[in-house]
Order: sequence, then C-alpha cells, then structure tokens
Amino acid sequence: MRINILHKPFKIISILTISLLCMSACTDNPYNAKQGAIIGATAGIMSGFLTGDDSNGTIKRAIAGGALGAAIGNELDVQEEELRKNLEGSGALIKNTGNQLIVTLPEAITFDIDSSEVRYSLEDTLIRLSKSLNKYPKTNVEIIGHTDNVGGQDYNQKLSTQRAESVSSILAQNDVSRSRIKAYGRGEIEPMMSNNTSKGRASNRRVEIMITPLIDQNAKLPNVGLNLSVRL
Repeated sequence: MRINILHKPFKIISILTISLLCMSACTDNPYNAKQGAIIGATAGIMSGFLTGDDSNGTIKRAIAGGALGAAIGNELDVQEEELRKNLEGSGALIKNTGNQLIVTLPEAITFDIDSSEVRYSLEDTLIRLSKSLNKYPKTNVEIIGHTDNVGGQDYNQKLSTQRAESVSSILAQNDVSRSRIKAYGRGEIEPMMSNNTSKGRASNRRVEIMITPLIDQNAKLPNVGLNLSVRL
C-alpha cells in the first residue's frame, strides 16, 4: 500500500482515517474496537510528534497504536460480558464506554441509610467482581462514592469517602492488589440525576467502580506490515 498525503493541514485527520479503516478489517466489534483504535492511533500520532519521527513513522505508529487500542477494546467487551453473567440479578449496573467499564452499585443494594458498612447480601457480588479483576490484572480500579444533597456537604463528603473505602477493603480482602485501587468520595457534587425527586436522589446515592485498562508504554507495537510513503 502506498499513501500520499498532499496537504499538511489534513495530516492528522488522514492518519486517523487510515487507522480506523485498517482496524475495521481486524475486528468483529464495530464500536468499542473503533473507540480503542481512535485512542491508540492518537497516542501513536502524539508519540511520533514528540519524538520527532518522520511522517512515515508517525503513520505507522498511529496504525500500530490503533491495533493495540482495538485489542484493548475487545478485551473490555469480553470482561463486560463475563461480568454481566456473573453479576446478574445483583442489582449492579454495568456500562462499557469503549475505554473503561463502570460498575455502579446503588445505595439500595449496598448500604443502609447513613451507613458505610457494606450489606452482607452484597458481599458475594463483590467477591465475584474481585475474581473478574484478578482475571484481568492489567487494569486500574477507581472506587468513587457519591451521595445526594440531603444533609450537610461535609457530612456527605465524609460518608461518600467511607463508602468507597468499605468497597475497596472488600476487594483488597479478595486479593485485588491495593496498588491497583484508588478509593475516594465525591460527596454530592456529581449527581447522575436531579436531586429534586426521590427517584433522582436514590440514583445519586451510589458507588461507582471504574475499571480502566493499563497501557504499557514499553509494549512492542504490532507490526502493521504497510509500505507507506508520505509527501507533505
């Protein structure tokens, strides 16, 4: 394949387009793989620019980075599917953004009102989640507590932090490395819904577990096997 890019202002767009076209032929998942490919390709472009790489090298980095990003996106899909099966019926909510998984634990299934002690009935769910995290160890885990706006702001901040730390402790007790875990509270400042209704307040009282793949900066990028010629 020989590629000529004639106008410098279109360089980045052209590189990203090439990367996405290549990734479309390499995966069965059209959305999350492309999300990963965009992230990986962008990282490849920035790496080329920062290291002073020539245009051919930058395109190759973008495509190779796209391949790595698409692979990460596909692995998230696999983990998501497994988690949905393992946590089915628990009340936990799972969202795949394409570059991370977000497991949301509503207060109604996790804590009693004004308590930071995890309900015994949810501990088995967290044990199953721990097994998934241990199966996919190349991820960071952020545990974030949230509340509604009822009560004082300082109290809500403290309660949200304590709840995040309680969930964190159970994961750590089930062999998830503490070096992977970051637990903190956001109090009432990041609501999902309006606090003007009881339904909205219930949705806002939650703990979110954000699972983000690690990108090894020293990992060998895939050999994309393309003959590229770029004229700027």
